[in-house]
Amino acid sequence: MSNTIRARISFDWLTERLGLDDIDASSFHLVDENCLGNLVQTSNGTYVEFEFGLYECQTSAVQSSDGNVITFSNAVFTSRGTNVLQMRCHYDTNLVMKPIHIVTNPCVVSFEVENWGKFEYEATLYTDDTFSDIFNVDNFPIRICDGNLIYFGLKVDANDSVLEMLVEECYASHSDDPNDVTGVRYSLITHGCLEPTMIEHTIEPSDDLEKHYSWDAYTVVNTGDTPTNQTIDIYVHCRSLICKKDEPETRCQDGCISTTRRELEDEIGIREIVSDSGTSDSVVITHGPFRQSSSCDGD
Repeated sequence: MSNTIRARISFDWLTERLGLDDIDASSFHLVDENCLGNLVQTSNGTYVEFEFGLYECQTSAVQSSDGNVITFSNAVFTSRGTNVLQMRCHYDTNLVMKPIHIVTNPCVVSFEVENWGKFEYEATLYTDDTFSDIFNVDNFPIRICDGNLIYFGLKVDANDSVLEMLVEECYASHSDDPNDVTGVRYSLITHGCLEPTMIEHTIEPSDDLEKHYSWDAYTVVNTGDTPTNQTIDIYVHCRSLICKKDEPETRCQDGCISTTRRELEDEIGIREIVSDSGTSDSVVITHGPFRQSSSCDGD
């Protein structure tokens, strides 16, 4: 998989579309206004060319819910801010030898629920507990240091007031693959219940489809799983689902199902039935990397 996108646009097509003659390649830019076009002459004509990294020029990246396709998107604008065209590059992850983690912030996964519509599941890393400023991708990997909390939010983008979200599970691991079960997992949320020594809710947003958390990631460093002076990247994986508020007995209404409650239900042979019609399948999203180290004094 190439780490660069190269796009060429016919210069004649651009001038004809805009009805202008006095323009040059630098009159066009991507979403990041510092990413300007270059004029390229070929045997087939003259083109405005853009060449940029997958994580540069404010390129967005969305992974399909089945994980098989990654779509990178950007757009071309004139110096006056006119949107000329959209660019999309699709990658088939089945052709890649190893799982890909997209370093973007927010990280977005698209998914579809039958008869409900299409949604986007977002994970965002914030710089502080105001949950207003986000980390730039240039800051990754995010360093884990003693006394510093990691602030992250989970959100389902849906303009529907009858839906709510439940975060069923979050855990940290050394792998960027959420399906990797070979290594150590550090539980943050289990069956909708927060691990009190690891993570806590912050001020809740008014939106039932958004959650904010603060994570004491340094507790992972102190587990003893990391040898002294060794640096390892870790990732957070979260699994959530959405429910219809007006449906009875949905998984969201159950909320936190504690270990004691599960053991009691198993002992007496009763397990509450969850409404399939009012509860969606779960969707997993991965964010990071975070730089796990026993010391913050350099790499």
